[in-house]
Amino acid sequence: MVAEVLARSHDYDEAWLRGEWSAVKAILAPDYYVFDGAEGDIARLREDFPKIKTLEYKQEQPHVKILAADLVLVNHVMQMRETYDGKDMSGRYWYSQIWVRREGRWLLLVEQELPMPSGAQADR
Repeated sequence: MVAEVLARSHDYDEAWLRGEWSAVKAILAPDYYVFDGAEGDIARLREDFPKIKTLEYKQEQPHVKILAADLVLVNHVMQMRETYDGKDMSGRYWYSQIWVRREGRWLLLVEQELPMPSGAQADR
């Protein structure tokens, strides 16, 4: 189960790096929710997608917690190079995802990314 979720998370990251909305959307649960400084859903993410240019992700070892048979929490620290509407948003982020298995497929239900202060260490 954990390997499946981490592979799906990797697919999601790769879709972002390629800039492929259809691949990103295919991984999102219909009731997807995001908090990254502003709350939103798939509609907001679709609106923002063309403004986001992701150049690179470097993730530290993820911390995975099985919450239920079909619900998994993944946390990790990520160094990313990214711009939003031309503004550099690059930095080190605490990144969390909640994955749900529906009809045999793992879908991203919730994600949150929070910038980490310089020099901050991640406490898991």
